[in-house]
Order: sequence, then structure tokens, then C-alpha cells
Amino acid sequence: MNDDFDFVQYNQNFDHEFADKHEWLDVHINLLFNELKDIWIAVHIFNTVDKEWDKRVQEKDVPDYSIVRTTLYESLVYRVFLGLSKIFSDSKEYSLRKATNQVEQIIRDNKNTGQVIAEVRQKLDNSVMVKVIREYRDKFFAHLDKKSAMSYVRIGFSSLMGYIDERELDEWLLLTRKLYQDCFGRELSYESELPTKEDIIYTFFWR
Repeated sequence: MNDDFDFVQYNQNFDHEFADKHEWLDVHINLLFNELKDIWIAVHIFNTVDKEWDKRVQEKDVPDYSIVRTTLYESLVYRVFLGLSKIFSDSKEYSLRKATNQVEQIIRDNKNTGQVIAEVRQKLDNSVMVKVIREYRDKFFAHLDKKSAMSYVRIGFSSLMGYIDERELDEWLLLTRKLYQDCFGRELSYESELPTKEDIIYTFFWR
């Protein structure tokens, strides 16, 4: 790669393929919803692995160190954090708050959206989980805060996962689904097949 790197050259923009702003908003909220589902599954996997690890520690059956297992485990944290950071950001195009702003501008004639927009914004303003994600973004992920350098070594960024609530993620899924339904009169599929406990444990503790 040479010095005059052009992002657009490697990441073509297909925005012109949308028929109008309504179609763009349809895809946008759809993507938010599906990413939330993927993140919810990643959190479920992480929590299952954590419980199994604690169980094995108590039973004095801790497996040997594996770089593969460690990499998989840490990648779940990045998957959850990076996804939620985009969704819960205040200013970025991909964010849920930005989606509510776009709904107000694009679907002005639909008065049913007002209540769910208010619910989304209130939850964004009051959620402890959202505040924690933004704090970790500023101190651990977007850049490593000077005061957090030793914490990064001694505690690790996976401490974030203690604040990620599966039940709250489920509430966000329902709100996003309701926003889509109020906007377009169609339902997004809420069903999602979780990996079994057996499959998760086999993947992380195969030896």
C-alpha cells in the first residue's frame, strides 16, 4: 500500500443504489437491529465461557493456556464493544440516536413514531450501561488513557463485560424493532438461534 491511500478506492460507496431516503432509513434501522442481535449472541457466548471457566477453577480442572482460546475470548469483547459503541454513539451516522433524528425528518407524517422515539432517547440518556460503554471507549479502546495504562495490564479491558446486561440488550432489540414497525408497518424477525452450551464449551475448551 502506498502513501496516497484512498479509502474510497478500497471501500466503494453504494449509497446511490437507494431509491430514496425512506429506503435508506429502512436498511439503516434493519442493520442496527441485526447488529444488536449479533452482539446479544456474542454476550451470551462470553457469559457461558466465563461461567464454565469459574466452574473449572473451583473444580481445580483449569485447562492449559491456549493462545487460540485467549484470542477467541478477547475478540468477543471487541465485537461487543465496537458494535455497541457505534450503536450508542451520539454523533455518528450509524447510531440509534441518529436514526431517531432521521425518522423525525423523513417520516414526518407518521405520528405513531413519536412515542417510541421518546422511549429510545430517554433510555439512551439514562442507561448506566450506555454511559459505561462510552467511558471505556474514551479510556481503553479509542485511545489508552494515561491513568488507565496499569489498569489495562492488571485488570484488562474484558472488565467491560461485567456491565453488559443481556436483559437490557433484549430491551434495546424490542425498542429498535418497534421503531422499525412504526416507521414501515412491517416486523423484523426477533427469532435467533443461540449456540448450545455444548457447542460453546467444545469450541473454547476442546482440550
